[in-house]
Amino acid sequence: TNDTAAIQLALAASDQVLFPEGRYLVSNFTISSKALEFEAGASLVIPNGVTVTFSIAEIVTGLQKIFETTGTGKIDGTISNALISPEWWGAIADGLHPPSGSNFSARAAAAARNAPALHAALDFAGDQYSASGLTGTVQLAWGYYVYDTTLNIPLSVNLIGYGIGSALFYYAATGNAVEMIGTNNSLISDIFIAPVAGPTWNYTTGHGLHIDGVSTPIVRNVWCSSFGSGDFYIKSAIEEIGRAHV
Repeated sequence: TNDTAAIQLALAASDQVLFPEGRYLVSNFTISSKALEFEAGASLVIPNGVTVTFSIAEIVTGLQKIFETTGTGKIDGTISNALISPEWWGAIADGLHPPSGSNFSARAAAAARNAPALHAALDFAGDQYSASGLTGTVQLAWGYYVYDTTLNIPLSVNLIGYGIGSALFYYAATGNAVEMIGTNNSLISDIFIAPVAGPTWNYTTGHGLHIDGVSTPIVRNVWCSSFGSGDFYIKSAIEEIGRAHV
């Protein structure tokens, strides 16, 4: 059942709308200057071709999946929250990175789940700047994310964690784990980055953090380890700031 009309009526009646546990199918609509609170187990189901647009709205929730997107379905616009969580799209920092053993199917499943969620969070953080000039910040949870596609940091987006308590484990044989290319004014801070072994290889041939053609990048308390082409690659960066721990 499409719940868009009911949600719009609720939004018209109050500045804050509570979503109890359940899955709410929606079509295209805009949420302006309202607060949406999601209880545990509540989520918006956003099918292919549908966009839910926020306009300086607020999201009230914990570290849980609240956006179920399919195909080109997405969240757009700006929110008033200071931090954006990849958990909103289903990422789980569940630590499937044993230093020994061969539970590759579990790692592959975690990577397939976390990569789209991490990308969606970064893309939505990038929307903040393009729509209003606000800097978007993605906050990683305390834990370890296994993922399998390069994370590209958009214009003026920050990616922050909790030091070695937040880790990105890159489950791919080639490519860079995190890239800042041709963007400006972005911060990556307090994160540990390392490859995690697959069934036929041990170390990626890419870099942990790859920076090229960036104006005023800020790299602070970032640890990289065991990347085959080198842990850090920095080229044509203007006003590099911070400390890089190799």
